[in-house]
Amino acid sequence: SSNNPVKSGGVYTAIDNVNAKLFSSIAGRNQNNKGSMELYSVDLNTIVTSGFYNAMTCQNAPFTYMALIVCGYYMDGYCFQLAADINTGEVKTRVQTGGTWGAWSESNNIVHG
Repeated sequence: SSNNPVKSGGVYTAIDNVNAKLFSSIAGRNQNNKGSMELYSVDLNTIVTSGFYNAMTCQNAPFTYMALIVCGYYMDGYCFQLAADINTGEVKTRVQTGGTWGAWSESNNIVHG
């Protein structure tokens, strides 16, 4: 009912419905108010759905508390993950190829403001 579609209740409902479908198979997740999903004690090897995540105390993770960006490929078994430690800015990436995850490798650090 709003003239501003960004604040329209219908748009919010549609986005919530899409997110519910995208993330319904991820146990230990919760959507926050900043547009990312929160992952608690989840195995990051199972996170292959593209999106933005906040991950805490997860298995197969390079950091305890991190921001995580996932880019899933259109074929199963291929995925890219980028993790940034929210305390230090350290960044690590890894790739899944043919269903096998590579090791986390160090990338350039993010500079804190």
